[in-house]
Amino acid sequence: MDTLGIWIFMVIMALPIPLIMIGVGKYMLGSGSEEINDWLGYRTSFSKKNKDTWAFAQKYYGRLLYKPGMFILVGSILTMIPVFGMSSDTIAVAGCVVESVQALYLLAGIIPTERALHKTFDKTGKRLD
Repeated sequence: MDTLGIWIFMVIMALPIPLIMIGVGKYMLGSGSEEINDWLGYRTSFSKKNKDTWAFAQKYYGRLLYKPGMFILVGSILTMIPVFGMSSDTIAVAGCVVESVQALYLLAGIIPTERALHKTFDKTGKRLD
């Protein structure tokens, strides 16, 4: 594959994570999944304690996904522009770095969401107020 093909491939591969962040974030901020489930949403043992912890976690994590997803989408594309026309290895490394940063952001969002849950609810899931 020539460098143009590799560059196009890596740009396309940089799109799914931020697009999913935007879509899922918007879903979670909207009506989202109102019922606790094991297939969609922010699913940890603490978030699934009751409907109140579930709803809180969905909105909180949804905010961490939606708007940042837009910035990550634009940033990912802008990061790939300077490597256009460079060697295949450089393009591949840039693409891998972009995707790694995207994945790290998704994982890093767990920490503030869990902290917010623990500041808002006691261990049994009762709101602290």
